[in-house]
Amino acid sequence: MKSNTGLVLTSPDAAQSVPVGPLCLLAGLAAQPPVRPAERERNTVSLRAKPSRTTRSTPPRMIPWIPHLRASGLGISSGVEDTIFVLARPFGVPTYDLDFERFFACTHPVYLPEDVEVTARVGAIADYKAFFTMLGTIGLRLVNDPAASYRANDLRGWYPRITHVTARSLWFEGEPDLDRVAREMGFPVFVKTVQQTLRHRRDVCIAPDRDALERAVATYRGDPVLGAQPLVFREYLELAPLPSAPRHADRIPGGREIRSFWWKGRLVGDGAYWSRDGGWTPSPVDRARALSLGEEAARCLDVPFLVVDTAQRVDGSWVIIEANDAQESGYAGISPVALWRAVIEAER
Repeated sequence: MKSNTGLVLTSPDAAQSVPVGPLCLLAGLAAQPPVRPAERERNTVSLRAKPSRTTRSTPPRMIPWIPHLRASGLGISSGVEDTIFVLARPFGVPTYDLDFERFFACTHPVYLPEDVEVTARVGAIADYKAFFTMLGTIGLRLVNDPAASYRANDLRGWYPRITHVTARSLWFEGEPDLDRVAREMGFPVFVKTVQQTLRHRRDVCIAPDRDALERAVATYRGDPVLGAQPLVFREYLELAPLPSAPRHADRIPGGREIRSFWWKGRLVGDGAYWSRDGGWTPSPVDRARALSLGEEAARCLDVPFLVVDTAQRVDGSWVIIEANDAQESGYAGISPVALWRAVIEAER
């Protein structure tokens, strides 16, 4: 089946379909020299796997969905010893996509061990629980289970665990009480949904007064993607500005922010969030302070694959901006190849 974004995976053992786009199930990530495009297979489901002693002693089984993938023009890749599984598809965003085939060794398996842990790089997943369940019917287990993904992606999941190191927040499951927002949060106030902002639009994210707040709420409610999500009203924190002027005057001003990736509690990559705006590299002291907060968040949230965004305030202190499921997060100013090499090293 095809959706407007690509392939719809339908498990032969489950009465459900999950739109995820053209997939590449990558196994056995192992660093190798870049491969010329002509030497790569196109439109494959590459499966990069981490064999273990247990895996080698357990007879493999056939993946029940191989015929369905082949019928869709897809293939399956396997990998080498001491690596991990990655389920991936091109998303069309340079800061998110990585051509694993170019930088890591892959083969193409027909058999898999039982209960394979897999990391998804398929973009935003609309219904994570359904996607997790569907993959489970064919023996694939996402590195973040639905509860962990909720703790990472949804402010209602991560905020209660790290209230002492992030901005005060107020949210409503139904229509927001704007009188309460004005009374408890004051102005300006930062407006977003429980998962994201509306494309970082300044006029919607930062409300300087009551009239602007009402317009922001109406704009969010009218958005076809975010309109159904509960709204969050956050304390507006003035962040230390970037040395260079923002590229887009209509966007929220970029600050001195650091994004860090954490794999099972271990730092595997960090870099400037607004890397495309350039002009700022954190000092060793600032980086250490930011990563100390990131490490604390990783410990408190207990999410296997986590992203933490931290920012410097104008007074020099550091604060956590938000957390995210790293499977759905862009690399920002982080080298994706170095990040995945660090993940591989962590798994050895």
